[in-house]
Amino acid sequence: MTTTRQLSRTSKSLLFFVLLLSLFWQSCGNSNKQSSPNETLAMDTLPDEVRSITAATLIKNFQSADDKLAGDFYFGGDESSGNRAVCFRLNSSQVKSFFEELKQQKNVAAPGDSLQIRIHPALLGKEGSKRPDQPNLTLLMDILKNGKAPTADDHIYFPLRPRGGLNQAISGKLADSLTQNWTEIPTENLVQQLYLNGKIGDVKNRIRHYTFNTQDTEAIYAYWGRNPDCGMFIYLGQYEEAGHVPFRVIIRLTPNPNTLPQGKNGGEENFEFAGQCPPVCQ
Repeated sequence: MTTTRQLSRTSKSLLFFVLLLSLFWQSCGNSNKQSSPNETLAMDTLPDEVRSITAATLIKNFQSADDKLAGDFYFGGDESSGNRAVCFRLNSSQVKSFFEELKQQKNVAAPGDSLQIRIHPALLGKEGSKRPDQPNLTLLMDILKNGKAPTADDHIYFPLRPRGGLNQAISGKLADSLTQNWTEIPTENLVQQLYLNGKIGDVKNRIRHYTFNTQDTEAIYAYWGRNPDCGMFIYLGQYEEAGHVPFRVIIRLTPNPNTLPQGKNGGEENFEFAGQCPPVCQ
């Protein structure tokens, strides 16, 4: 009996040691995965800011995706209009960091320098990687100086979270109309909206980014100056215009970061007239 007990204790100790060793190697593996920009990022673990190397990977995921990427715009596997991503937002911490970064860039700008906001469609993983509670699509927002994208590794991008007149803020009515157009596109025609003139297949004709000009960027910055606790939302829209990509992004600023846009009486402003690439690429 004594020998049996000793064997039992030895077996349990060995099993416990193997379990600890297994957990250790699993932890190391997870740590390596989190540090690699080539791995899939989940929306609920996406940091408030990402740097150039990670952003480049997520943007490339969108650019290199095949035409099955329609499913990446949906929450889960049900590709119904009710599950389509139509709105993204920056959380309150991101809004503060974004405008502080914009303020800092303005403070160090030389005479003649201009600042612009750019928004990039991106995929958290490879195309078609369905998620039960979120779309694979995200948007990355950054700040350009004189219309040129920096290549430095310390460049900051702000990932956006999804939620179920020229050179000036557009009306709430037009913003709502563009958003409604987007929600009504049949799933089988969705990918076509991402291409210049609807020409599917050639990735050079697929949307790459949107650049809000200096005047709009100044107006957005001024809104923050009047509403330092504002909310920032990016709505997806659709607008047919010859020689342009129908897919649109609409910046909506709200006085209150904790509520969705309230309409014309909510004190919000909308910006839509961004330069699209294509056709306007720098």
